[in-house]
Amino acid sequence: KNGERDKFTLHFLRHTGISYSLRHGVSLDVISQMAGHASTAITIQTYYHVIKSQKEEALKQMNSIG
Repeated sequence: KNGERDKFTLHFLRHTGISYSLRHGVSLDVISQMAGHASTAITIQTYYHVIKSQKEEALKQMNSIG
């Protein structure tokens, strides 16, 4: 094995790119199409952890107002 290089597979880079796009406000529809998913439901299911953390962060921000 190549140690650290083994971690950077095409799948890893794809997942990282999609996660980055979600975190930076790219439309779910656009991401789903670019990823080649048949529906946004597949994107949501696959990247739920990213979407969930975004919702949690948004709630923290809303709760800190006032």
